[in-house]
Amino acid sequence: MKRVLRRGFTLIELMICIVIISLLAGIVFPHFVMVRSRARYVACISNIKNISTALESYFADKKVYPTVAEFKGTDFQGSSSYIHTPKCPSTKLDYEYIPSSDNGVSPTGYILACQKGENAHVIVNHADGYPQFTSNGHLIEKPD
Repeated sequence: MKRVLRRGFTLIELMICIVIISLLAGIVFPHFVMVRSRARYVACISNIKNISTALESYFADKKVYPTVAEFKGTDFQGSSSYIHTPKCPSTKLDYEYIPSSDNGVSPTGYILACQKGENAHVIVNHADGYPQFTSNGHLIEKPD
């Protein structure tokens, strides 16, 4: 009797391949999640740096930092916002801007945070000598 040779894979071989691919995906997937989280954090730091630069530009033009209404573009004159602020990529929330003043009238500094409370992961406080950047242009986070 002649034997017919079949080409292809057996069920066992296919199952072994699926198991191996699943194991590799299980090893690699958590790494991609951490990389994505780190990318959001770096984007948040970049946004803080850009907003801080815009605030300094505003100060250079007007000799005072914006009020909260001017920062959010809701001033009574109905003008558009001087500073366009994106949402934080990590939290999907607006950045919190708190102007600080020595004389109680015009802001002389600010606190800029992307999250309220103890979980705030990036804070820039100009009144305390921030923002500060390294020689490579990286933001130095305010120590606790």
